[in-house]
Amino acid sequence: MQFTTQQICGGQRYSVQSLLGNWVEDASIKEIKQKDYEKKKELGLLKTFVRQDEVAHQLTPHSITKKKDPNDYTVEYGDLVMLANHATEGFLCGNVDEAIPKLQRTCALTTNPGMNAPCHRNVFRIERALDAHRNRDGDGYGDSNKVHYGQNFRLRLEVGTSGRKRKTDDDTEPLYLCSEPLTALSASKVSRKQEIMLSATTSKSMSLWTMLTADTKGRFKTDFKEIDTRDSLVIKHGQTGSFLSSAIIHHPSFHFAQEHEVHGHLYYSTNKAHHLCAEKTGEITGEYVLRRHGAENKWTICYDRPEGPSATLKEAVEEEAKAEVNLNDTAATELKTNE
Repeated sequence: MQFTTQQICGGQRYSVQSLLGNWVEDASIKEIKQKDYEKKKELGLLKTFVRQDEVAHQLTPHSITKKKDPNDYTVEYGDLVMLANHATEGFLCGNVDEAIPKLQRTCALTTNPGMNAPCHRNVFRIERALDAHRNRDGDGYGDSNKVHYGQNFRLRLEVGTSGRKRKTDDDTEPLYLCSEPLTALSASKVSRKQEIMLSATTSKSMSLWTMLTADTKGRFKTDFKEIDTRDSLVIKHGQTGSFLSSAIIHHPSFHFAQEHEVHGHLYYSTNKAHHLCAEKTGEITGEYVLRRHGAENKWTICYDRPEGPSATLKEAVEEEAKAEVNLNDTAATELKTNE
């Protein structure tokens, strides 16, 4: 085999028509590449086609639970819902084709403001933490199918399969919302906060969550009561005590735009001057949780209602903003009174 000086140095090759160097091998390689391209194109295995299949599969429309009674604002086990974050004004989405290196199949989570219609990547099913054939009364709520404040539950992505034509054995395993303690090897992609992901893990301790009302002052009044979807909610991880959060932090994605990072963090307000004044006068003690949750921690559960998920989220954010203004005005009045 003879090669030209340009080929040996890695430079530009002569074309086959020049008949210089190893032109016979160049012609053969060109023919093989052309046949390989045509075969992949015929079978739909080109990277462009694979990417289109993955995106199309994740964006396939999917239905969510529709309440028979329009005045029913409770949450039941087995419901298909969408979760909307107040800070990013986006819906919780699973990126099943963005793998995270773990022992089990693990995928990334994001929020996307543009994903306001139910599809495969943003519809979740609420499951009871205890199985019916085991100790179902162990959570203290008996046979009630309603979800209560402080009750453990699991959140599963309804359609966890990817759009790849060549699926692996674990591609059909159910994916649950999971988290684990923050370490140097386990942290969110950009902010390096506690990592929250979708995982096919069999460990229930990693996938246990509870819902609490976002109003820290009146939280004790709602303990053990049925969840009201008209209220702003925070979702707490059972093992680590961190809260499901999403902030306006760009999450690099190969498939979708405007993806915001999802992580575990406690976003508390920093203003607590009026709290100290109340403690000084003896009205409250330090055991009261008075600091308010930030919008990054607040979520709204969306069902199939006439106004649509986007309108439900917009209404919740507007009511939250009004409540925030009222609280700030009350705090300023209390400070002036104490002075």
